[in-house]
Amino acid sequence: ILRTRAARYASPELAHEARDDARRELSRLSRRLQAARKFNANEGDEWNRSLASLIENTVRGMWTPEARLLYDLQKVCVDHERGIYTLDVAGWALSLGRKSLKRFLPGQRDVLMSKHLRGAARRVPSARLSQRARSRLAALLQSAVHRAEGNLRARFKPAIERALDKVKLLPQNLPERVARRKLIEEILDRIVERGYLTMSDLRDALSRNNLKLPDLASVGQFFSGDQLLQADRQLAESLDGVYHRGEIYLRLPQRLSSLAFGTPLGRVLTRYVALPFGGAYIALKGLQHLINDGSQWTTGHSYDVNLSGWPSILLVGAFLLGLLHNQQFRGLCVDVLVRAGRVCRRVFVDLPQWLLKIPLVESIVKSWQFKLFTRFVFKPLVVSVAAGGLIAIVSDAELTFFGALATFLVINLLVNSPLGRNVDEMVTDWTVQTWHRLRIHVFAALFRFVMDVFNRILEMIERFLYTVDEWLRFRAGERRSATIAKAVLGSVWYFVNYFIRFCVTLLIEPQVNPIKHFPVVTVSHKVIIPFTPALTRALTPALGHAWALTVAPTTILLIPGVFGFLVWELKENWRLYAANRPPNLQPAQLGNHGETMVQFLRIGFRSGTVPKLYAKLRRANRKALYTDNWKAVSKHLDGLHHVSDAVRNFVDRELLELLHESRSWADRSITTGEIYLACNRILVELYCPDLAEDSLWLAFEEQSGWLVASIHRRGWADALSFQRRHTLASALAGFYKMAGATLVREQIAVRLEPGSRGYQITDESLLVWSSDNRFERAYPLRDWPSVARAGTASVTLEPQPAPDRAQWVFAATPITWRRWVVTWELDQLDGFSKHDVLENVSVLPG
Repeated sequence: ILRTRAARYASPELAHEARDDARRELSRLSRRLQAARKFNANEGDEWNRSLASLIENTVRGMWTPEARLLYDLQKVCVDHERGIYTLDVAGWALSLGRKSLKRFLPGQRDVLMSKHLRGAARRVPSARLSQRARSRLAALLQSAVHRAEGNLRARFKPAIERALDKVKLLPQNLPERVARRKLIEEILDRIVERGYLTMSDLRDALSRNNLKLPDLASVGQFFSGDQLLQADRQLAESLDGVYHRGEIYLRLPQRLSSLAFGTPLGRVLTRYVALPFGGAYIALKGLQHLINDGSQWTTGHSYDVNLSGWPSILLVGAFLLGLLHNQQFRGLCVDVLVRAGRVCRRVFVDLPQWLLKIPLVESIVKSWQFKLFTRFVFKPLVVSVAAGGLIAIVSDAELTFFGALATFLVINLLVNSPLGRNVDEMVTDWTVQTWHRLRIHVFAALFRFVMDVFNRILEMIERFLYTVDEWLRFRAGERRSATIAKAVLGSVWYFVNYFIRFCVTLLIEPQVNPIKHFPVVTVSHKVIIPFTPALTRALTPALGHAWALTVAPTTILLIPGVFGFLVWELKENWRLYAANRPPNLQPAQLGNHGETMVQFLRIGFRSGTVPKLYAKLRRANRKALYTDNWKAVSKHLDGLHHVSDAVRNFVDRELLELLHESRSWADRSITTGEIYLACNRILVELYCPDLAEDSLWLAFEEQSGWLVASIHRRGWADALSFQRRHTLASALAGFYKMAGATLVREQIAVRLEPGSRGYQITDESLLVWSSDNRFERAYPLRDWPSVARAGTASVTLEPQPAPDRAQWVFAATPITWRRWVVTWELDQLDGFSKHDVLENVSVLPG
């Protein structure tokens, strides 16, 4: 780059020589990349041409994208050529010399090479290149990234497998064998994505996986740690420099929670004492705090309501106990809520609709006089009242009669002008769409949004801390002064790093996060605030009165964050153990932010990844046609590519791995082909050349907020024997459950009468139409009664008999984990034994 810059200002002879030197340096960089990535001579020529197309634009600015890309490639070469070490002075001192002072980190080379290659690939859309040169460079970098990630997985996968074997985290059946492979791949995904792994990543991967921890075997295991803590130690040794061992404030809650969650007595106390009655105390305390402080803020008077007495706690705790452990009581509560909802609907919806259908009222509403009244009086009057109130608040003056009349006339003109009518239509359309979106899991979406934001903030802090760790590592060949400086700074950074992690994770984030703060942290504040004067008096002799007044309130303010942290940690720890496994198969998380298959497709506050990406892509394409800046287009295409990879991984790890392990399938020729994404549909190709050239295609569609699964094209399924067809049907049934499918088209098709019109999927129900075009039956898609609209008529859906509804609605028939295991254990026996997963469901007719 310096030689190219010099050539712009040198004489012609010197400029020619400088450019030749620059080309030789680029050729040298290409050879170094060839040694690092092991590509052939033809690829080397492609790299030479691609790097040469970059060099001229590197000097057209201070720190251009082309220059950054070349520096990233140079870092790849440096990572390969120079070993990476760490000088762990603090660890060596704290271990009393048992740990080595200077340690070689062999895994860091592959991690950093993959990281810098991905960084170079991200800069390609910003590079000022022709479309052909950009495409060629992007293809080369994508190939290099895939090879680097493959090397990374090949290097670390055996180490992870050995660590899990040593701690006896072993599968007991075929579904758990599939789950263990998926667990290892998800751990590798995390390493590839971020370049490092933490104990929290390992814990979260285990908690959402079907491979669970067994109960504590003995008292000795409690002191030595359960399988998670043992794996934490093993991975810290085998993945040195890549795996960050859990801090004491993470390991201690895990050790203590193993008594509460990993033993029969602990689970009884947790489920029947701590959760109902402890939850009642926290909920009542939080409600009390909300009422007292809310009344103080709104009215200026505090009512001092006391809701946390023992009678209230026992009463609410008994209510929560019934909700948690008695299905009939839960059904009764749901029935009460449903009936209350029906009453509200009849009063506020059905009654007005009935009144509007009275002939006299209907004629008045449809008359031209009423329409004129609505257009020129009612609408402007509503807007005028709101505007008048706003003007009075802003100007702090009363609105006179003539002022109100003038406001009404002006707003009347504005509302009934062409612009006003257009704005009215836009506002109405936006209100309807917003209300429709708010109906779709708004509270769950808000919950996910808040937690996702704070998880991203914590991840950014974690990345920053790990980046500083990388800076303080040294490479072979560095000067002695740099080594000494990094050793000194690394010793200081060890304690600074720990202090930052502790403060952010335990003290600050739970205080700022509104979901964690209320009610757990709020109640903790209420409990310990009275101790502030006593703590101030205790600290005064040592710190002085001024410092004591500062330290004591700060401590009281921050300590409750620890309780919020513990509650959320324990929530995840509960799902680690096999005894706490959900009884039925649950939808799996596919995306990086916890999206399920339906959340990829369904538009919502924090869902609808695919349609939102396509909308952004269309806007970016239109903008790029005028600006010739295609960076945003590449970004959104990469987002769609990540979704496609997530779906591919889901199919490979949950469906194909199960078929490959099946004794009746007996070969591994089936693979995932193309993944096609649309705004409301995902198509997955399953390719099996040993059976037929025509592939089997699976379809997942979003309709009215529900996920509908089907076989889009049968392909090689028609060539299957009865035994293989049955195995595929069983695998698809469980796979649809893990995808979160509500309906399966094949299941509906076999239930329809011959010659019938078909069916319709609405927001609340599945409507079946008879052969004479009449509405026949409505099957609710939720577990409670609702009102569905069939044409112009409203049909109240009463609860259908379970067998009848289960024949139509796939979600109405759960697949228990025990039945899922028995299904595939029978498959492993000699000979063929019929083992229906769902007796009344057909996901593969014929």
